[in-house]
Amino acid sequence: PLITTTSSPPSPLRIHLDYSHITSSPTPINQTSFHILKTTILPKALTILHSLISLKSPLPPSTPLTLPSPTCSFIPIPHHYQHPGINNTDLVLFISLAPLPGNIPSNIEASSSHCIQDATTFRPVAGFIHFNPSLPINTSPRYINYLTYLTLHELTHVLMFNPSLFHFFPNANTLSTITHPV
Repeated sequence: PLITTTSSPPSPLRIHLDYSHITSSPTPINQTSFHILKTTILPKALTILHSLISLKSPLPPSTPLTLPSPTCSFIPIPHHYQHPGINNTDLVLFISLAPLPGNIPSNIEASSSHCIQDATTFRPVAGFIHFNPSLPINTSPRYINYLTYLTLHELTHVLMFNPSLFHFFPNANTLSTITHPV
């Protein structure tokens, strides 16, 4: 949600997918569903997202993105994101496929949000997508397309469509960069 007035050309948004919450979870998961999410649905959604969204001022590839928090909502953040960080990344996206936390109704297919913002630009640099493990995932083309667009919908919540991010958007008339919350 940041528009800058620099003249650097837009670059594709570099998203690093982290599955550590799934692979280290003590809760058994459906391995077939995980495989379809990891190898088909998420890559397809990111391909579409990359064709639609670019970033005007990304970090240089050699500058590591560090995440200063030990958690992203209910997901523990592995220590290597805090130090030394991860190169060539603008956003770390934590993927979860576990029982829904808290009071989230069981009929919710997925939920998502950002969890860490850049201290200078206020742009989200980490977020999560939580897929309900009872979501039936199959390989029919129609259902793969549905889940791809569900994933894109959740990505928009991570990147911008979240009420806590709205006050960081730039002034629509001046396109000036907001440097502090309004």
